[in-house]
Amino acid sequence: MSPPVSADRKPYSRTGLKGVLGTLDLNSGDAVVPPTLDSPYYPFHVEIPQLEAPNQSRFTVPDGSRDIAGFPTYEQYQRIEEEYLTSLSERKQPKALISQSLFDKIYAVLQNGSEDRASTAQFRFWVRKMFVLAYPQTSFNHNTGQTPEPVVLHDKRPVAIKERLYEVLCYCHAIARHGGRDKTCATLRLHYSWVPKELTAKFVKACPTCTLKRSGNPDF
Repeated sequence: MSPPVSADRKPYSRTGLKGVLGTLDLNSGDAVVPPTLDSPYYPFHVEIPQLEAPNQSRFTVPDGSRDIAGFPTYEQYQRIEEEYLTSLSERKQPKALISQSLFDKIYAVLQNGSEDRASTAQFRFWVRKMFVLAYPQTSFNHNTGQTPEPVVLHDKRPVAIKERLYEVLCYCHAIARHGGRDKTCATLRLHYSWVPKELTAKFVKACPTCTLKRSGNPDF
């Protein structure tokens, strides 16, 4: 049984409201719902100080440092991401990660279908093949007086946006208790899609907490 949703939680949406993956209507009886333990889409507390589950809201660069203690710095992550992208062929690079601008185009196609004249037929075909929009079962939010916006899913999981990948990786690596590549990838697969395994491996390898654990530090 899913834990009860508290009154102050809002449905998950593209506009930045949090929510519960288990409440999404995927028009299927075999929806993949994260387990009721350490799930960023369930409204109970996870003992990870100062970390929240990133969502599909349009990202605004925060004031000050984006660094999260115990993880690679944001500058380190940028180098890791650049190394990963440059290791790919030029053909694969544009869609290897879903940037905000690419996400917006995907969203427009899913909303407008063939009427979206800003995209090519080939792009619309790719979008329809790879992504779907999922709506919360509650169609009207009485707290805001608005109908929640849908979430873009790939393989029945929310798509992680490139501009939020640093926070996504920190969050899921923390939930995995600084486990290795495979544990972190398994956690990511429960909650997000479009996060490359190779990128995750490089992030975990650069994690300072994991480096201390491998060194046999008795505090870890």
